[in-house]
Amino acid sequence: MNSGNGRSAMRFMSEGGVVVLLEESHDVPLVDVCLILRTGATSDPLQKSGLTRMLARMVRMGTRRRQGKEIESMISGLGGRLSIEVSPSTVALQGTVIQKNVEAFVGLLGDLISRPALRTTDLGYIKRETESDLVAARENDELLAARAFRSTLFSGHPYARSAVGCSQEIRRLSRKDLQNHHASHYVSGNLIIGLGGALDRGEAERLVSEKLSVLPNGVGPQSTVPKTKSRSGRRIVLVDKPGRTQTQMQIGTLGGSIFDEDRFALAIANTAFGGMFSSRLTEEVRGKRGWSYGASSALQLGRRRDAWSMWTHPSSEDLVACARLQLELLESWVERGIKRSEMQFAKNFLINSHCFDVDTADKRLGARIDAELLELPGDAHLQYAKRIRSVRLADCNEAVQRRIDPNNLVIAVVASAPQVIDSLAKLPNVRSVEVVPSESVFE
Repeated sequence: MNSGNGRSAMRFMSEGGVVVLLEESHDVPLVDVCLILRTGATSDPLQKSGLTRMLARMVRMGTRRRQGKEIESMISGLGGRLSIEVSPSTVALQGTVIQKNVEAFVGLLGDLISRPALRTTDLGYIKRETESDLVAARENDELLAARAFRSTLFSGHPYARSAVGCSQEIRRLSRKDLQNHHASHYVSGNLIIGLGGALDRGEAERLVSEKLSVLPNGVGPQSTVPKTKSRSGRRIVLVDKPGRTQTQMQIGTLGGSIFDEDRFALAIANTAFGGMFSSRLTEEVRGKRGWSYGASSALQLGRRRDAWSMWTHPSSEDLVACARLQLELLESWVERGIKRSEMQFAKNFLINSHCFDVDTADKRLGARIDAELLELPGDAHLQYAKRIRSVRLADCNEAVQRRIDPNNLVIAVVASAPQVIDSLAKLPNVRSVEVVPSESVFE
């Protein structure tokens, strides 16, 4: 695939059977390198939440020959940067380096993923750092609401777990756990290599062959994530933060998956409802009433049906009125749908904003990696605007009725419980109210 201006997109297999995606672009003398594992936090064994993230952090801490500080110094000296991100379904090492130093940079990444030291002293440091992250998270009311929401909505399912893990299980992780996890997941058949920027196919093939053919042959663990199920009724989980006058609230249910045929219709409908600054939810909550500076809805699309939710942060005084209004808006959206004018505005917004998702080589590479992981056509990002334009108004409204259930909801609230619990319990059709101390959310 050639797009002119020295740009082309290719897919090939390495000699070791690793999928390699190349997004060539010579606009700037930089090279992007992405090493993606096809397994992520949902592969954490039971009672060992946070293991995948812990191992990814440990990979960054150095090899058997180089300490972590030396690794950081080398990356800086090469004019590069490196980040590691753990999602429910992937681990991603993403780096960028100036073109002339790409060989040394890629060689360093190869060493990191294949020969991490996994030192006991580093493990102790990362554990303490992770504990600090969890302590900080308990002071972030938005994170508390999001955690309480997902753990309740997906109770008993891998989607309920936090990638960071919980304190009790993190303390029990051992060096042997890390070694076993590395041996199972850091294998050639579990890897995707993405290269973007100022290099051609010949250079890419040589780099992969000489620097990245370092993982042992093998197939990573197959995904065993079960289907998600909706919780029946409207359930409130109230995270108690004494003395709070400002609240955080997330209301939602199951939405859709990336494999749903109606995912584009649902995305348009959600954008019209609460995905833009001028959307219906924002206008009613923020514009007309001023109950919350932020008011939005979000649709997450995973391999299994993931969450759809609304987010606001009203004062304690306005909390119940705001929740009641949101429930009414939700019921109206599901029952009556969106208007043609709302659909067209949302379509234009999505198409125009998508331009910024593919305007650089690294973004196009990221879109192609996502398609590869999900076994979608490699040019799916190029077909996005066409798919959005083809959606009809009836498609949008039928998708909402099919996917969004206003009767089976989780309402997660962070507030001073004594101030709001009685009035929250009187919201329409509430089945249960659970009060959770804030300090126990990430335990």
